[in-house]
Amino acid sequence: MRVYLSFVDSDATFARKLEVHLAPMRQSGKISLWHRGKAAVDTKVSEVAIKELEHADLVVVLISAEYNADDDHVAEVKLARSLGKRVLPILAEAAPLTETLFEGTVVLPRDGKPLAGRKDLDAALVGIVEEIRKVVIVKPQPEQRHAPAPGARSILDEVPYPWQRKQGQDLWNTLIDAYQEPDRVVILARQAGASMRGIHLQQAIDKVWYELIDASAKATTLVGLVTRALKDQDILGFHPRIREAIAPKTLP
Repeated sequence: MRVYLSFVDSDATFARKLEVHLAPMRQSGKISLWHRGKAAVDTKVSEVAIKELEHADLVVVLISAEYNADDDHVAEVKLARSLGKRVLPILAEAAPLTETLFEGTVVLPRDGKPLAGRKDLDAALVGIVEEIRKVVIVKPQPEQRHAPAPGARSILDEVPYPWQRKQGQDLWNTLIDAYQEPDRVVILARQAGASMRGIHLQQAIDKVWYELIDASAKATTLVGLVTRALKDQDILGFHPRIREAIAPKTLP
């Protein structure tokens, strides 16, 4: 998995600490890590950053007031989301989230305390790395190939679910961003007639959605689940991303 780390210069210390904690995953080949500090001296950083962002599987953001005030970094997050990338925000320094790109999203550490000023900084980073590890674990491997079901018109009709396709991953990422609270996922599934049996709500929301989508595809209830999401006015802003994920180049 290719991880893109986004942060402002004032939070470089936290970025370096996080990079150290992620080193075992990098050394084992589970992830590669890139940030602007890795750009070659003789290159235009902004252009290289866009290319790296386009190829990233996960975008990790260190939030602070300075980050939220930086137009270039805010544009980076907007681009990542428009590309359907999974964005994982981390509160590096105390900062208001209201009216920012991160309002209403789950932010790490889960106790809501920023990294700055923590006596248990390393422990907090261990917890963050575990959250990243969960995303890596459920990330489909590209060598897993499944042929589309006969007569399939979209990814919603394919069994098993096409995790190896970009559209399949885009839908998964969008539903994660749209429904980050397990209770809301349960309500949506109930309204759509999709079973949550065997899915543990205490695990990371990425894993909850992974198991629900996978099970719904096998039970042929995924169409109903997504259709119900498209009727949910509370996630109206995510409807274009959902439609883009289920429709491009798959319908005749």
